[in-house]
Amino acid sequence: MKTERQQALGAYQAFLNAHAVFKLEDLTAVAGGRDPRQRARERVKYYVETGRVRRLARELYAVVPAGSKPETFAPDPFLVGAALRADAVFSHHSALELLGAAHSDWNVCTAYTGERPASVRWGSHTARMLAAPARALGDRWRSLGVRDVLRLGKTLRTTGPERTLVEGFRQPRWVGGLAELVESAGGFAALDLDLLRKLLTAYDQRSLWAAVGWFLERHSKAFYATSSVLDEFAKHRPKAKQYLPRGMRGGVLVPRWNLMLPPHLVHGGGPDSSVASPPVKFPAELRAFVNEQTWTFAKTMPEWPHEYIVRDRVDEELFERLVVHIRTHGHEGCFYEKVLIYFEETGLVYWTMGAPLHETTIINRCTRDSTYECRLRHGTLP
Repeated sequence: MKTERQQALGAYQAFLNAHAVFKLEDLTAVAGGRDPRQRARERVKYYVETGRVRRLARELYAVVPAGSKPETFAPDPFLVGAALRADAVFSHHSALELLGAAHSDWNVCTAYTGERPASVRWGSHTARMLAAPARALGDRWRSLGVRDVLRLGKTLRTTGPERTLVEGFRQPRWVGGLAELVESAGGFAALDLDLLRKLLTAYDQRSLWAAVGWFLERHSKAFYATSSVLDEFAKHRPKAKQYLPRGMRGGVLVPRWNLMLPPHLVHGGGPDSSVASPPVKFPAELRAFVNEQTWTFAKTMPEWPHEYIVRDRVDEELFERLVVHIRTHGHEGCFYEKVLIYFEETGLVYWTMGAPLHETTIINRCTRDSTYECRLRHGTLP
């Protein structure tokens, strides 16, 4: 017959086998005794000291697989999110990943919660719990347009294609930018137009009706968006032109939807367009300008090798023309949670930090291999 201690150790082991990521309160449920929380603290402290688990945040832990080092082991971000908030509904780019539609990798995992929003970072990964859109959806935020998916043996809740599309246009920063959303959502197998209508009615934003309408027009054949459907969506478009994303400067007006969109989205055409614009290279004068400048290496960020030029040290007119070219003909990309416009030519990638043109004082550049997205893809983030 097993002793009480053996039974307790067996219960702990069974718990660790069943919970790749857990909170202290979860372990408390199996600790027993007069003060189960204190016993759980002592047990998890022992596991951390012996390398059996890794502490991710206050009272949040990940089980370290045999043969792995605690300091370098990176638990699955989705399991971290699910443990962090029991009511988590994964959203935005994380939903694209769970739906198998994400075009690019991203190391920020997002989910809605009805509890207090929170954020945990370990290594190069971040799990961010966002406030649930209860004002628009009420109690339906956990069910409307939501589905179950299985990941590493655990059932997770995630927004489906329709809600991910709508909320991606609503908060482009969490989906990796509009270009990532449009590219990824174009790969959805189907869209439920009635569910789209319910979601857009609930959010009650004309710019969202227009954005989704523009997307459906772009993919009209794939999602069976007939002319009557597009006309119906167009009736809800904004009365005055709206910028998407908000705060953008410049852009191209799409008259049918009264939207100002980034040029690279409009000029690039779509799957139902017979024309796609080739990349626009630097005109000769700008090419000469970037080649003739003395670019300064950014010594304050050695972990991110790049160089820059400053407005007041170069020809100001050509500086502004270079900024405009980058923003007009570049593409959206991420630097951790920030979405920026990047322009690439001859293996060098150029960008600014997105301030209005007259406030922009620095233009940066680096090699393609030194970009965030390339380093994320190859696992070389600092």
